[in-house]
Amino acid sequence: MAALTLQQMKELSTLLAARYRTLLADAKVNLAHAGDDDHLEPLGRVLDGGEAAVAEAMASLHDAGAERAMAEMRAIIDAGNRLRHGSFGTCCDCGESVPFARLRQLPTTERCIDCQRVHERDFGPGPAPTL
Repeated sequence: MAALTLQQMKELSTLLAARYRTLLADAKVNLAHAGDDDHLEPLGRVLDGGEAAVAEAMASLHDAGAERAMAEMRAIIDAGNRLRHGSFGTCCDCGESVPFARLRQLPTTERCIDCQRVHERDFGPGPAPTL
């Protein structure tokens, strides 16, 4: 089981922090516009049934995006905690090292690729990562 080097841990920590800052900045922008109902009444006119359905679908997509962003922020916080406590880069299922290349692609991962396949087979793939 190859441990991560200090340089690798710093690189992954930097990736996690940068992604967290991006998500936080996006959340601040979205909160600033949270009360905007511009999508409900384009050009100041009342929407017909079809337009209202599209507007509602857009609002639902926005809500789903916010939920995904919050889940990703929680995953980043969890990964940071694993970094601090020395369990980062160790598969939570089998205890083997997660390859650095996988961690670089998805620093929030908790599993090696083999255990992730089993997990997705048993529980589904979950949300698509954006990092």
